[in-house]
Amino acid sequence: MTWTAEVEGRTATDTQTITIRDTRPPAISVNSCTTFEATGALTPLSEDDYGRAYAVDYVSGIRSITSNAPALGFPVGTTDVTWTATDNRGNSSTKKSCVIVVDTTPPSVTPPRPHMSEATAPLTPLGSAQYGTATATDLVTPAASISITSDAPARFPLGETTVTWTATDGAGNSGQATQRVTVIDTTPPSVKTPGTRVIEARGPTTVPTASELGTATATDLADESPTVAHGLASPLGMGISRVLWTATDASGNARSTTQVVVVIDTTPPEVTAPADMMINSATAVPSSSVDIGTPTATDLVDSLMSFTNDAPASFRVGVTIVTWKATDGKGNAAYATQKVSVTPSRILHTVSPESTSAAAALGFGHRLGHSGDLFLVGNTLFEKGGKAKAGAVHVYGVSDGVLDRTLHHSTETPRKNQYFGGSIAAVDGSGGAGTAVAIGARGNDAEGRFVGSVQVFNPATGAHLRTISNPSAATAGGGVGDAFGAFTASLGDKIAVSSHRHDAGEKSNVGRVYVHSVSTGALLHTIENPDPDAKDEFGRMLAAFEDDTGEYVYVGSREHNDRRGAMYAFKLGTTAPVWTAVASPGTANTKYAYESLESDGSGGVLVGEPNVRSGLKWAGKIHRYSSTGSLSGTVDPACCAHDFGSRMAVSGGLLYVGDRYAAGGGKITAYNATTGSYVGAFSNPSATSTHFGFALEALGPSLLAASEHSGGSTKVHVLALPSIAGVTPSTSASSGASGASGASGASGASGASGASAASGTPPPAPTAPSLVSTAHRAGTVILTYDTDLDPFEVGLDDYDLGAGLAIVSVAASGPSVTIEYIGGAPGATPAPEMVGEIGLYARPGGGP
Repeated sequence: MTWTAEVEGRTATDTQTITIRDTRPPAISVNSCTTFEATGALTPLSEDDYGRAYAVDYVSGIRSITSNAPALGFPVGTTDVTWTATDNRGNSSTKKSCVIVVDTTPPSVTPPRPHMSEATAPLTPLGSAQYGTATATDLVTPAASISITSDAPARFPLGETTVTWTATDGAGNSGQATQRVTVIDTTPPSVKTPGTRVIEARGPTTVPTASELGTATATDLADESPTVAHGLASPLGMGISRVLWTATDASGNARSTTQVVVVIDTTPPEVTAPADMMINSATAVPSSSVDIGTPTATDLVDSLMSFTNDAPASFRVGVTIVTWKATDGKGNAAYATQKVSVTPSRILHTVSPESTSAAAALGFGHRLGHSGDLFLVGNTLFEKGGKAKAGAVHVYGVSDGVLDRTLHHSTETPRKNQYFGGSIAAVDGSGGAGTAVAIGARGNDAEGRFVGSVQVFNPATGAHLRTISNPSAATAGGGVGDAFGAFTASLGDKIAVSSHRHDAGEKSNVGRVYVHSVSTGALLHTIENPDPDAKDEFGRMLAAFEDDTGEYVYVGSREHNDRRGAMYAFKLGTTAPVWTAVASPGTANTKYAYESLESDGSGGVLVGEPNVRSGLKWAGKIHRYSSTGSLSGTVDPACCAHDFGSRMAVSGGLLYVGDRYAAGGGKITAYNATTGSYVGAFSNPSATSTHFGFALEALGPSLLAASEHSGGSTKVHVLALPSIAGVTPSTSASSGASGASGASGASGASGASGASAASGTPPPAPTAPSLVSTAHRAGTVILTYDTDLDPFEVGLDDYDLGAGLAIVSVAASGPSVTIEYIGGAPGATPAPEMVGEIGLYARPGGGP
């Protein structure tokens, strides 16, 4: 240092050396401790991260600031960092700061892939060997040092289980990840069926009970209780069946196996023999000609069974026990017995025509009637005063069979072709029931034009009470050919009278029915054909009934358009039928409702259909209708029937059915009129007649008048039938679809199998004759057939000549039929149409 002194301008200088020394260190400042998240085992940080130190030195300045911070990075934890500041004189000072590295980052966990295992138990044991192990990485902790755990159960249930994997690093940080472990069940259960079962049939099909089938068992890996059920949706038939058993677990896995079930039938049928029966005959009766009925049987399995019996070739007079055997399809058999009693014929009286000549005998017994203690025998072909077919009615006492008188037409002068006696009905003619009879004369007319009339007589005195004339006689057509009075039905003080050949305009033989007062003869009602067609012959058969609900007339019609036949039920006072019954569809010419028609006495109606065909034979049947027209059943014949149902009579609750063609010359069979059940039979008492039962009239609860005819021999028997009336049919006799099973079914081996074999070769089946030629003369047509005809079989209603022509006479001789008629132009050659039947004839080589 130079010092200068000045005095009065004068100066003097001197130097001084001053040494200044710097021994003071710099002043240094550092940041406080800073914390960082570890990014690895060593976390690289710079001063930019944890801050710089600052130093000042006012003397010599700062030469440097350094620290001992690790160059490779900071470990987890607190690292002291010493900062040193050095000034230019080499003075230095230090100060510490710290870097804190913390590890709060959890490890990263990678779970195993989703795993699926098949169930081996309800809870399936699985381990890491199956579903794997998670892996983890951590920023700090080496993988080998990371702890990995899971919450996986030792046994897994069915379905999806979430397994949580946890990885923990050295700092205690934990990371998690999830894995899906799915246990599936695709293994079906094991099923064991019951063994083969043999069960007894309880019907055509059988529903086994649970105990009969047994119970199947099942086991399953995953389901402790799988369901087991059989698939039997319908009953089992006979024989071997296989029942499918199916076990199903909770996962829907199913397995099926079959069980063998054998349904056997060792149960015999339950059989009821036909009702015990009486046969009226003085001698042994061939089994082949007797209907002893057919048993009824029920079987658990079979609806059709075979029946056999030990009936002898003929039933002797007395009692025969017939053992019936019913066998089902499996050969199981049951037995029942029937008592067949043959008793001598009970014929109280037999009346015959006064002469065996054709003029006196041929028409004898064609119609029968009953009034009080008298029975009347119509004889339409009776010749009087040289007038052929004038007709007559013979009156006999019921108790003694003595002829009281013979009634003739009211006219003083007999006329031919009157056919008086063609219908007979007991009526109330003077205020007292049964005091009169109305007798039809279809041919009555002064000029023989078949206008017709009904004559009312007191049968006890023979007095003629009045004439009921054809209402059409006073009309433009004069009623020619109407045949008024051919059929009648009594309603007490009223009578229904048919004009079954009444023409309607250009339509011939349409038919009409009138109802007259018996006491006055006045016309009360006219019943028109509700379905008019030519040749219907509406009114061809009549029946009547009255009760508290009204008066009813039942009218039979041929229904010519389809020839099915029809029956109309009319209530008097109304114009339309209250109900109508017709033959079954597809049938024709079976004579349904126009050969026989009867009231059953209790409001029902019995309709005959005698020409029903059974194979090559005519069999016939009777339909039973209720008062409302519902079909309540049928009465069917058994063996050997050809014309069953052509004649009927009802009395005392019994229906008597005549079958003039039945084997053995005809027979009469009795049925319960309400149920149709078979009661008994009366065989032809004559060895020579062939038409026994062609006309019937009930004379009381146990008396029946029956006509028979063969050639020129004609008779009427008064039969005492207490044996029939006294037989009570068994309950089973009325069972079955037809309502007459006691009488049906014995048409083959079951009916009289013991007798049919002994009867030899059966005769040819009777068939209708065939027309060979037609010839014409004035007012006459002559038909020639291929066989001799029975005159008894040929009648006025068997032919039709068409509109404008009225048949007045039909006669058979040998193979020829002579038809006389009125009307038509001179030289006309009408072509007769057969609308009836002229008999069935057995001819060698014949038959359809």
